[in-house]
Formats: sequence, structure tokens, C-alpha cells
Amino acid sequence: MTVEALLKAPFMRNVEVLAGEAGLARDVSNMVPDMELDPDQWIMSGALVLCTGEREESLRTFLDRILQTVPAGILVLGEKNKSRIRDAELAWFEENKLPLLYSDRSGSQYALMRSYVTFASGAQSRINLRAEM
Repeated sequence: MTVEALLKAPFMRNVEVLAGEAGLARDVSNMVPDMELDPDQWIMSGALVLCTGEREESLRTFLDRILQTVPAGILVLGEKNKSRIRDAELAWFEENKLPLLYSDRSGSQYALMRSYVTFASGAQSRINLRAEM
């Protein structure tokens, strides 16, 4: 499923695209909080990375490190994290055609991830049923 398709999911209804609209056709393989990622060790291609604001490195440094892993996009959670994004970073997302999404949701990132898994599983089941017909 693409980032664009995922944005149509009910649990993503309040998510807005801040930059990188040219990359909305990227495939999403999973959803992962940034704190659980170590790009030097692993990251699955197509991950929609939840930006929690808990990383010690700057957003730009983190982005430069994960770009080579071909993420699906970045979803920034909470107004506090959004306020840290500067024009230069927005331009970076545009230049790299990487979707930068924002949700004012300040609840559990794990609840969001559960919603994603449920939605993605249902979508895959519908695809499988169509293929069997």
C-alpha cells in the first residue's frame, strides 16, 4: 500500500502532508518509531517512521542516515515536534521526494502502529480475495 492510500485510512484522517508530496506513491511496508531504529544496524525498506522527538541527534542528521534505506516517509507526532521543523528541513523533504506527514496526535505511537497493522492486514485480505475470484 502506498503512503497516499494509507492517508485515506480512518485512523490517519487528521494527518496532513507538510512536504514531499511527490513521494506519496512510495510503498509502506511497516510503521516504526524512530527510537527503535538504528539505521547503522537495520531498517526495513518502506518503513513509515514515527518521529517521536526523543532521538538525541538532530532530525537532519537522522534523515541523512536513513535516506539510504529508502523509507516510505516520516510521520511527525505532536505540535512540539512540528515546531522544530525548519524551512531547510522542509526543502530537504521536497528535494528528496520523501513525504513528511504530521499528526497533532500526542497519544501512544504503539496505538497508531496497531491501527496500521489492523488496516494493512484488512487491505491485504481484500487483495487476496479479489485475486482468488
